[in-house]
Amino acid sequence: MKRRDLIFTLLGILLMVVAAIALAAPKLRRHLVSAECGNQMASIGIGARIWAGDNGNRLADNFLCLSNELSIPQFLICPGDKTHPVAASWAGFTTNNCSYEILRPNLPVDDFTNAYFRCPAHGHLGYADGTVFDGSRRRTKVLW
Repeated sequence: MKRRDLIFTLLGILLMVVAAIALAAPKLRRHLVSAECGNQMASIGIGARIWAGDNGNRLADNFLCLSNELSIPQFLICPGDKTHPVAASWAGFTTNNCSYEILRPNLPVDDFTNAYFRCPAHGHLGYADGTVFDGSRRRTKVLW
């Protein structure tokens, strides 16, 4: 095989690899954004559980109650949500600055069978024990 033929063969293989990566990139990005959303939801669930321990073992009826447990309101914006603005601080936080919605306010902290809140963008369900159901199984806070 001539040197020139070898170079063209290698360039062809390289172009096929780049094309395959370009086709897979959007799916990979969606998966990573969904995983980040799940991780944020797990943090919110754990924060809600800590809050409940100090407040009669019932989960909060709104996310503003969790300001001491979550430290920053950016946790309440799903990474895949481009419609809700991020609040700079808890002082400026409103329901417009939140992607997630509470399904069962005042849920008992020991009720692990009912979802407490959800992400409308991904359909994830958050539970009082800090687990998140992503459509296939309940997971703890890890990068999946």
